[in-house]
Amino acid sequence: MHCLQRLLGMPVGPTPAVLAYSLLYPYTDNHLDDPAVELSAKRAFIRRLGDRLAGSALEPAAPLERQVFRLVELIECQFARERQPQVYEALLAIHAAQLRSVTLLQRPAPDDVVEISVEKGGTSVLADGYLVAGTLNAAQAECVFGLGVFLQLRDDLEDLVEDRRSKQATVFSSLPPRALLDR
Repeated sequence: MHCLQRLLGMPVGPTPAVLAYSLLYPYTDNHLDDPAVELSAKRAFIRRLGDRLAGSALEPAAPLERQVFRLVELIECQFARERQPQVYEALLAIHAAQLRSVTLLQRPAPDDVVEISVEKGGTSVLADGYLVAGTLNAAQAECVFGLGVFLQLRDDLEDLVEDRRSKQATVFSSLPPRALLDR
């Protein structure tokens, strides 16, 4: 996110929102990608997180929720919902993408895998941009969304062996093992 601070002309350094989101997305994404966690538990977690991101005051139901809800509170301390709703719209967009990604565990169609990967990667870094700057113009939003898509694909390529082993559908793990990626 410090790279985005520089890219967007913001002072480079830690902020409560940068710290919170730097931890929030990996916590949630790792939980959702964990094959040991039941699908019903993933759905319950993602539903409650959505309610919390939308502004509901909820008591955490588990230790992971406690950590995640505290991170949302850090963001709320820096960005008031009434004054900077785009921050929360961006957080809800990545949340929706994560919710859709849970469906990747159930034999998705190839086009759905690509669409969800693009949405998940793009909205993640779009949220980064809003958490860094508070607001973005259209060109900035398009730039950071595209960067997010690239980073998601890079991450999926790095995790190819593990994703195949755990049967996690990604753009690359869904290809036949000897498929040529340059065609």
